[in-house]
Amino acid sequence: MVKEFQVIYPQGGYQVNCYLLTCPRTKKTALIDMGGEADKVLKYLNAEKLKLEYIIITHLHGDHIDGIPELLENLNESIPVYSFDVGANPCVRPDLGHPDVRRGAPTIKEKNPVANKFLQNGDKLQLGELTIKVIHTPGHTSNAICLYTDRTLFAGDSLDVHCGSEMVAETIKYLERAKVPDGTMCYRGHELSATLGMIRKQITLVPTDDV
Repeated sequence: MVKEFQVIYPQGGYQVNCYLLTCPRTKKTALIDMGGEADKVLKYLNAEKLKLEYIIITHLHGDHIDGIPELLENLNESIPVYSFDVGANPCVRPDLGHPDVRRGAPTIKEKNPVANKFLQNGDKLQLGELTIKVIHTPGHTSNAICLYTDRTLFAGDSLDVHCGSEMVAETIKYLERAKVPDGTMCYRGHELSATLGMIRKQITLVPTDDV
């Protein structure tokens, strides 16, 4: 299991978990989601002498991209910012269970305000000696993704039970198809980490047709 990563949390008004995933040998690092507080991220990167290779956005809700423009402005080099290419992979399934949707508030537009690189389902990103697999898990948003490496999963809000058990059930189906084992430790957008098997037990799975 991946051992070297730092959780910088909670960030912003929505208390977003921001993750720094690092290859133990090369110290190459990926930033996964950001809820603000660019100064805190910069301080940690500099203190640990880490090489930020790229940023990955698990979905485009504003609380997960806040602070990225400020961070990029303070770096001395161009950093790729990845998100899922929803244009090339349309999803007709609406958002499931997100609190903003339940309240009837407008959701974030599909236009991506920060990304400059785009991913598709099954893509793999190299981070030193680590390989990160991209798994498209539409539900929380149509462009939501999970990131899998070495029995470790970074799930954004796709496995946050407070966003809706139906959404989590849909996400688990996508992860099953990607052959993510139940023993995988899942690091979520707002909630505490848990294995996929533990999250499965937190919800009631109702049999449905294949998505």
